Formats: sequence, structure tokens, C-alpha cells
Amino acid sequence: MKEVMNMNAPYDKVVGTILNGKTETRIVYNSDDEEFASESFDTIRSNEGRPKLNAMNRMMNMGGGSRSREDDEDDEEDEGASNTDSQRSNNEYSRTISESLENISGFNARKVSTRFKRGDEGMMVIEEWFTEDTTLFQYFTDVESSLVDSYGGVRRNNPRSFSESMLSQSEQEFESVPGRMVKYTMEMKDEDNGFSMAWELKSIKEMSFDQSNFEVFKKYKKVDELD
Repeated sequence: MKEVMNMNAPYDKVVGTILNGKTETRIVYNSDDEEFASESFDTIRSNEGRPKLNAMNRMMNMGGGSRSREDDEDDEEDEGASNTDSQRSNNEYSRTISESLENISGFNARKVSTRFKRGDEGMMVIEEWFTEDTTLFQYFTDVESSLVDSYGGVRRNNPRSFSESMLSQSEQEFESVPGRMVKYTMEMKDEDNGFSMAWELKSIKEMSFDQSNFEVFKKYKKVDELD
């Protein structure tokens, strides 16, 4: 299984993860720096199913990794403590769902734009594209789950939609859009600074297996861990 993610400011990285069930190896790589690092499934098992090498799963929760159940519980406690009644009362949002469909990497996708302001934290602008053609996505999920289970990890339950997850946590009513996300952009705007992130599915298709598609380039330098 191979997964790649483009990270814009503040990360400015193109990072990826390869899980090889045959060799029981997890590889993380940075295409911009032409570096990679690897760890065995046995190493992950000895760490209670938690990978030690950082990749995109520690930057942005879009998959290709695992986390402990304790981490999930800690996150829930932190979210509950921070989202007070007074903060919720100051939340504002607007949401636009496109009637037309756009072609994203061969998928007919519907665009959803959400502007979200939480208290004094500035404005978050999230644009997401969803497709209802999800057959290959389910296959990918099943393969990933099997590999993560093999080293004793817990697959990340990533939000189907970042905007809907934020709105649900803020107890806002909204119209949900069915399907699977194939692209998103996220931008935080405030007076001091901000950040932006972008992810887009470039290709997902059924094809004959080719081992070379699951290997890092020979010119990449092996390091102990990625920066």
C-alpha cells in the first residue's frame, strides 16, 4: 500500500508512506528532500503498535498510519476541555454546496465550501470535493486495515469531512454531503499569521501489480528519521 500527500505552508513537503506486508516494512519518505526512513513491523509491535517514524500521519491525519487507543482517548478529552459553552456561542459559519459536479482525477465530485470562525481564533476556510463512486476507496481501506492490524496498530478513524467534523464538535446544524473526499484545501486566516494545507487524490485505479511502484527511488538517501 502506498500513500502520498502534498503539504503546503507551514510544512512545504511532499511526503508518503509505503506499507509492505511481504517484507513487513514501513517506509516513510520526503520527495522534496529525496530522503526516506524505514522500520520493521516487529519494531512497531514492540512499541505497542505505534510507528516510531513520523510522516504525514503526524502532520495531518489523512491516513497511512496508526495510533494507540490511549491517544484517541486523550484527544477526546482535550477537545472536550477546550470547546466550552462560551466558545460555542461565539462560533460562526457559512456553507455552500455546489449543484454542479467537477472532474477530480476522473471522479465526478461535488464541491463544498465552508467558512468557520471559532471565537477569536480567526477564520478557517475549508473547500472539499466529494464523490459517491467509492468502490476502490473501500478496497484501499480494507487493505490498509489489514496491514495495520498485522503489526498490532489501530487504524486512524480519519474524519470523512474536516468541515463536518468541526461543525459537529461545535454543535452546529448543517447539511451533510454523501460520498468520499477526493480533494480539499484548508486555510486559516488571522491577524498575526496563518497556514494552508492542500490534498488531492491524483490517481486510484485497479491495475496489475508492479513492485517498482512500491519502492523509493534509488537516488533517495536513507536517514534515521525525516525532519
